[in-house]
Amino acid sequence: MYQVTLQSAEKDPDTLAEIYLALGAMSVCVQDNSLCILASKASWFKQVGLTQKPTRLKKSDWEYQHELCTDTQTLIPGVLIQSAHTKTHSKQNALETIILDLRGAFGDGAHPTTRLCAHFLSEIVTQENPQSLIDIGTGTGVLAILASKYSIPTVHAFDYDPISVTRTKRNIRLNKTPIDVWQGDIHLEKSKQKYDIVIANLQTHLIESNLTQLKQYLNPQGCLIVSGVSIQWKNEMELRFQKENLMLIESRIQKDWCGFILKAQGHPQ
Repeated sequence: MYQVTLQSAEKDPDTLAEIYLALGAMSVCVQDNSLCILASKASWFKQVGLTQKPTRLKKSDWEYQHELCTDTQTLIPGVLIQSAHTKTHSKQNALETIILDLRGAFGDGAHPTTRLCAHFLSEIVTQENPQSLIDIGTGTGVLAILASKYSIPTVHAFDYDPISVTRTKRNIRLNKTPIDVWQGDIHLEKSKQKYDIVIANLQTHLIESNLTQLKQYLNPQGCLIVSGVSIQWKNEMELRFQKENLMLIESRIQKDWCGFILKAQGHPQ
């Protein structure tokens, strides 16, 4: 594994992180105004126009590199994310603290799409009394764990990536949260039950091509939380929601990323 640290003075670091991930980076970690980029081959950096000489890392180094970049941060007001490898854990006046082993999975709580989902989840829990939730594309399991900490009785999650599933299971143990998690493909999974809340923090094309499947998980008056949509696709995605008979309840934008709360048409808000 090879690493380059990049200072991102000209562009938003989160935007740059998404660009390099789309170009094939293994991992991009944002800290302050810099990016720590990991790739499996040294030649990749030159291919994407980065002139810095990459540093070769031992497995023990790169496996924890993301942990070093992400120590303690706020997910949303009142909710703190702490690395599992932080020597001391302090709640720092947080109502909830989530401990995460971040190696090899997406979802450290820093990305705007994760924060949008967490905000919507907090809002729904405050206003309603959800009894069940499924997190589709769970990554590290951070949103599922938050749901469990909000005392939602039934929380399920799945991810296509087996490494993410393994990491989520470890994070569930770290947080002592009763969550069922499994490896699954959104294209192939069949809804075995209905949920009051469905979270899908996925890439735009995955959301667009799987709206019908996502609806199948919803209880009649359930809420679908969607994020991962770039602002440039906001209008087009909202048209897709209409075609799928999904009512837009709320939308928010954070750092050029969009999040939505949706309900099936014909059911009250």
